[in-house]
Amino acid sequence: MTEKENIDASSPTPIAIVGVACRFPGDASSPENLWNVLSKGKSAWREFPADRLNINGFYHPSVRSDSFNFKGAHFIDEDVSAFDAKFFGVAQAEADAIDPQQRILLEVSYEAVENAGFPMETFQGSNTCVFIGSFVKDYEQISMRDSQTTAP
Repeated sequence: MTEKENIDASSPTPIAIVGVACRFPGDASSPENLWNVLSKGKSAWREFPADRLNINGFYHPSVRSDSFNFKGAHFIDEDVSAFDAKFFGVAQAEADAIDPQQRILLEVSYEAVENAGFPMETFQGSNTCVFIGSFVKDYEQISMRDSQTTAP
């Protein structure tokens, strides 16, 4: 039996969360801002931003396959086109084709390391675990329909 298999489940190994970062709707772009939204019971719901979707072209009060029957949702307000490709060592043409969620993931991951107070090099080869949550995969499908995209 290996040491890993021999761990007694009744005495869990302590862990330390040393760095956190996040992006949530409602201006919750940091753990502090997220706490502010949650502790005050704020709702992050709002109507579709006009620069993202002409909701009037898609809204219908009944459920139809070619329309939305809702006029709002929860949105992250961050400008994903402001991604610093050079900082992350990514060519601009490649960065333009990267899913915005992945761009934000790179930024938030770096912020978590920064929040931990460690230089990035500290984590290379270390016993470090990263937990990531993401939602939907529509950017790839949209990119594949666009003949002008630079996506692979």
